[in-house]
Amino acid sequence: MAIGGLACPPPDALCIRAGLKCPRNENDRGHRPQPAAFAARRPGVYATGFTTSTNFPTLNAGGGSYFQNTIAGNSDAFISSFTMTGAQQWSTYYGGTSQDVGNSITTDSSSNVYVTGFTASTNFPTLNPGGGAYY
Repeated sequence: MAIGGLACPPPDALCIRAGLKCPRNENDRGHRPQPAAFAARRPGVYATGFTTSTNFPTLNAGGGSYFQNTIAGNSDAFISSFTMTGAQQWSTYYGGTSQDVGNSITTDSSSNVYVTGFTASTNFPTLNPGGGAYY
């Protein structure tokens, strides 16, 4: 199923796009303003996009998961998780020293989170998952 151009994993997922637009300026370098992306899958709602805010509401999920509590560049992607009632579970910046944007987000049945987007950062945080996976 696809809603608003986002592919959703069946059967219990619903993906939507919000009308949140980023301002266009001379630093866009040809990419169009992107709305934030959301994915709802029991037990939560996940969001990604980008922010230039230095006080974005981060919350460490703990357990060794990735966490970046400060913005690293002029804009960073963000990844956030909320309960189905809207309470924040965790939230992190995700980026390097240049422009980073989260465009789409989904989860799998094990609650792993997958984000696609764009980076201009040469030091974008990556982790080799092993097993010959491409990263």
